[in-house]
Amino acid sequence: MAIEDDDLHVREVWRAVSRQWYSRASDMAPTTGRLYHHLAILARPNVVAQLFYYAKSLCVPIPFHIARDSILTLFEPIMAGSYGESHAVDHALVRCHGTFFTGKGTEDFEEARKEFISNLDLAVAKGARRWLEAGYQIAVTNLCALFGYGLPANVLMKAFDASTKEAPMPKIVLTDEPTSAESQAASPEKQKSSNTDDENDPAATMEAKEDVVDPSKHFKEVLQFVESTDRIVLSRLGDLNILSYTIVKLTFLLAMARLKVPGGDKPITPAMSHLEASFPWNLLCLCLNSFAAGFEAPERYEKNDFPRTAERRPLPEDWAMRGLVWADPAEVVFPREYFAVTESMEEDERMFETPSMGEQRRERCLWLAYQIAQIGTLGDADKKGEGRWITYNPDTKMFLPAAEYVSDLEIRPLETELASISSRQEAGMEHFLTKKETKSLS
Repeated sequence: MAIEDDDLHVREVWRAVSRQWYSRASDMAPTTGRLYHHLAILARPNVVAQLFYYAKSLCVPIPFHIARDSILTLFEPIMAGSYGESHAVDHALVRCHGTFFTGKGTEDFEEARKEFISNLDLAVAKGARRWLEAGYQIAVTNLCALFGYGLPANVLMKAFDASTKEAPMPKIVLTDEPTSAESQAASPEKQKSSNTDDENDPAATMEAKEDVVDPSKHFKEVLQFVESTDRIVLSRLGDLNILSYTIVKLTFLLAMARLKVPGGDKPITPAMSHLEASFPWNLLCLCLNSFAAGFEAPERYEKNDFPRTAERRPLPEDWAMRGLVWADPAEVVFPREYFAVTESMEEDERMFETPSMGEQRRERCLWLAYQIAQIGTLGDADKKGEGRWITYNPDTKMFLPAAEYVSDLEIRPLETELASISSRQEAGMEHFLTKKETKSLS
């Protein structure tokens, strides 16, 4: 952004124009990391948005490896104590990811983690509808951290690669990305090697960074951080402003649950095996039930077809997930042509929050959870109706966690009428367990 350094207004105008063109380019090539790298630069001074775009540029099928150096311009000043004008909770988030990415600042990590977690609930409350954007950006960024910011040695990257190799679906490299006829005809291996958008050898870059950060060593620490974030957000029962965050999480979990490799009598879900024990399923069910309360047409989410609205318009968080390695394979997450309807829309128009989006998000959340419950039930026939992770009761229209994930929680509902949800769920779980015990005795 070397244009008009002296005139901030003109500079901002050109920044907006540049952002618009790079957004359009990313619509045409959603798996190209270089475009998200440029959007990260244009997102200044919003540190959460910068972090989101930098992380995404590394976690798409065509990663932009130079971003591994560029992202340090975000991390280093903040980790050195230069906070600027952003909120403390945002800087704490960047500090935590800076430690995950660089392996430095470990002595200050716990302080940064506590600062982020202790202030997150208040940030959501104060942000209100504005937190919808920050919510999905934080969710995607945390998932990129779980994927080791795209490093091949990361345990999830390995599990994902194993699943996609065995699965009967097209290879994720450039599956739905519009390219020239010559690029379309090229083999996947040649496409990948010729579209890395890196001036240096990607393998050399990877090897150099793996010397700094061992993804396997840090995976558990990242997982604990993500779980803590999930718990804070999901504890806000009935808060419609957490729906964008929740949709990203559930979409990711559904994608991971659908990725399987052969394993004898039962398919193995290698990715979910790393995640399932560190996700608050019980809290998720309480949150889902708070959104299901008063939902007038449950049949809209009690189906396998992807929910569509009359507008047929993707949510802002759908655009944020588009192109990521786990969201890119054809129809693993989004139906074909899902984004084609509104690709011609301007970025501001696509991101504009309409009154109907609250209801649309509720339906999507419940549909995603319903799909996860169905997959878990089908995958574990021995459990006789109980899902591997969560179970959906079509009679009570409530979600229940698997018995191993039931725990005692103190939840503060945002509305008085939601206060009975926890006790209703506990009663339903008790009835469910009693029914299982009766069957086992008979």
